[in-house]
Amino acid sequence: MKILIFAGTTEGREFAKKASESGFEVTISVATKYGSEILAETLGTNTQKIKVLENRLNQKEIENLARNFDAIVDATHPFAVEITKNIKTACEHLNVPYFRLLRDCANADPAITYFDSLDSVCKHILNDGAQRENPAENAYKKIFISTGSKELECFTKIPDYKNRCYVRVLPNIDSIQKCLDAGFLQSHIFAMQGPFSKKMNDVFFEETQAEILITKESGKNGGFDEKILAAKERGMQIFCVKRPSEKGKFIFSDYDSLISSINSKA
Repeated sequence: MKILIFAGTTEGREFAKKASESGFEVTISVATKYGSEILAETLGTNTQKIKVLENRLNQKEIENLARNFDAIVDATHPFAVEITKNIKTACEHLNVPYFRLLRDCANADPAITYFDSLDSVCKHILNDGAQRENPAENAYKKIFISTGSKELECFTKIPDYKNRCYVRVLPNIDSIQKCLDAGFLQSHIFAMQGPFSKKMNDVFFEETQAEILITKESGKNGGFDEKILAAKERGMQIFCVKRPSEKGKFIFSDYDSLISSINSKA
């Protein structure tokens, strides 16, 4: 059976290896060369059995590709809303079985303040500073941003953001360039591949002396728990963008259950 996996996440890469070992003819689609390199590290010797496609695809291109497969597995990031929408639409047009591999979500934590968007987080920081009797009390708290490189513009509205904000992004040219284009100082950009241990997060927070953590509800495989624990132990304010809601019958977090469902459906 031929399956196509959109594998932009740790669990996507792990599932590809598991599916290949289970007898599926696996093709993986990743958006960037960096994604291919990380994939090769995960697959190891299985690389020879799995075909890897490297390109950013629009909805029509996804549809043209998907028509050659018996089933599609969407293992993209929980916040990659647009690509998930395009994959679903392509599968609906082709009547090809669609399966969603979605990492587990952490339970709500009373120590975390949740928001619907990064814009809401930034507005909260601005309003919180303005409402204090002494606005400067909050105005110069240092901020550690671990939400990626795609939505940095809103942070530039924060007073003295160049000196206050530190950004952690993936170690590729595109991510770093987006930080620089937004005006972040080179010395305030950390370009590293996660997920990170609690100890590693401790190092980042200690080095930056950050008092506010901005993150996304990325899930356990994304190193979310380790990051939150490190921030809580330091007494940091934690602002978290909630994961977009996804509903449907064919959503899985367990690899074996997903393989069984593909076998019965495709």
